[in-house]
Order: sequence, then C-alpha cells, then structure tokens
Amino acid sequence: ARREYDAALRAGRTPIFVGGTGYYINAIINGISPMPDIDDAVRARARELVTTDIDVARRMLPPEFTATDPQRVARGVEVFLQTGRHITEFQNMPRTGAVAPAAFKILINPPLDVLRARIAARIPKMLSGGAAAEGRAVIDSGWDARRAIGAAQMVAYLRGEIDMDTCVQNWITKTNQYAKRQRTWFRTQFAADIVLDSADAPITF
Repeated sequence: ARREYDAALRAGRTPIFVGGTGYYINAIINGISPMPDIDDAVRARARELVTTDIDVARRMLPPEFTATDPQRVARGVEVFLQTGRHITEFQNMPRTGAVAPAAFKILINPPLDVLRARIAARIPKMLSGGAAAEGRAVIDSGWDARRAIGAAQMVAYLRGEIDMDTCVQNWITKTNQYAKRQRTWFRTQFAADIVLDSADAPITF
C-alpha cells in the first residue's frame, strides 16, 4: 500500500484507497503495532491447536482477547507460542507505519433495507458461483469452519446436517449480523468526513 501511495504522489496523482476490512483501513490511517516474526513450524502448530484442541488454544489467550474466528485465534496462539507473551501486549505498543494519517475519509453507508436486500441476493449468486466446491475443500482440509461465515453453513449442508434452504437462510442471517458489526465499527471508529447513502450520490467538498 505504501509503495503504491508513494508512486501516486510522485506521479502527481491523488491516491485513493477503496474498500478493505476495518483492520486494513485502520492500519492505513493509524499504523500498526509491532508484531514478532513467527516461524513456519510455530504457525502450523497454532493452526493445529485451534483445529484439534480449541480449549488448550484459548488458554494461551488473555481474558481481554474477544476474537472468535479461527484465523484471529490462531494468530493469538502463534504469538504466544513464539514469544511466551500475549498478543495484546504487542497490540498495546505504540503504532508505527501509518500510510495516510491525514486521509480524507468517505463512507458509503446504504440504508439497512438496501444492504439486507443486497446480501439476500448475493448469497444465491455465490452458491451458483462455486461455493459448494469451496465448502468441500474446507472439509477436505480439516479446517474448523464453525466461525467462518458461509463456509460453516456450506459445510453443515454438505454433511447433511441442514437442507439447502436452511443453509441459505443461516448464511444470510450470519452475514447480516456481520454487516451490523461492520456498520458499528465505521460509525464509532472511522470518523468519516463525508457519509453517503449510495455510491452514486454526488460529493460536494
């Protein structure tokens, strides 16, 4: 991101960052806390623990660690295995490396009914685009998909635990819940300079 940002400035262009998770956007604007390098063997061990013995894995995390998805839990475990210190110790260190701390921030925040309609239309498209094959790959990999939206519902369907209608409805429900958390983050953490209800809305500076 920094390389492209600097290249745009050198060329006399205005760099624009679009999309990304809250974590990515936060890192662009505020920088990130220093994190230790993790050996490949340690990373593999952390993922194994999260998959096979989540109770042991969680004992390596501090009480204030609230993430539940497997990837973030594994990240916390691998930091502990590598350093003997909780990941929150590193997260609380001063941040460095902000790319665009003075960025002008625009948030596209469509009405809730519009967002829910888009989510409801998107899930069937994902199913027709190969989601079942991805779910099968998750099963074959042995990864614990219980916390992964979409993968968890697809795996449950492929295992015969639910029918397709339930799979779709559960997937839509979980996605709506995730979207609600995203909207909360943007409302409380992003501090947008302009908020639009549509990508087609005009912008006046």
